[in-house]
Amino acid sequence: MENIYPATVADLNRIEWNNEPVLTSAQLAEKYQCLPTHIKQNFNNNRDRFIEGKHFIKLVGEDLRTFKREVENFDLAPNANSLYLWTKRGAARHSKMLGTDVAWEVFELLEDTYFNKAVEKEVPTINDFERGKELAKIVPFTKDAFKQDKLICKAANLILGYNFLDEPSPKPQQLNLFFPAE
Repeated sequence: MENIYPATVADLNRIEWNNEPVLTSAQLAEKYQCLPTHIKQNFNNNRDRFIEGKHFIKLVGEDLRTFKREVENFDLAPNANSLYLWTKRGAARHSKMLGTDVAWEVFELLEDTYFNKAVEKEVPTINDFERGKELAKIVPFTKDAFKQDKLICKAANLILGYNFLDEPSPKPQQLNLFFPAE
């Protein structure tokens, strides 16, 4: 299939099975811009290269019924008696077998986002902002309001552990900027 849309995975409905992110064959085919039959054929033609539990999970019986009950926004034929879910490693194998630029690009996006279990940061609380006001008292004063705000944000990042700016925290040797030696 021709790549008429730029690769994106932001619109994927994230599915987890046993706390592991997985993709259905239909999701893989849609994102890799191929037909679902290509995913099935690649799997059948290379069955010996896939290990159940490592590259894919085959849901049948009670597991399939549980999946149908618990996963929202998912279309599956009511008479389906099995479902393949692809792990990160299985999605990588399909990307390699398809060998298209789109498949490689999409897998890289999947690897960076969908399969990446980033730790969610806590949202700052009112008490944190109150502490931030206290920080303002210890940050060196500057007439440049933007620079002053930036210094306060950096101090808050150091003390509270939040990144209020889209830049790295100051290095420990820069602490003297916030806490001058007495």
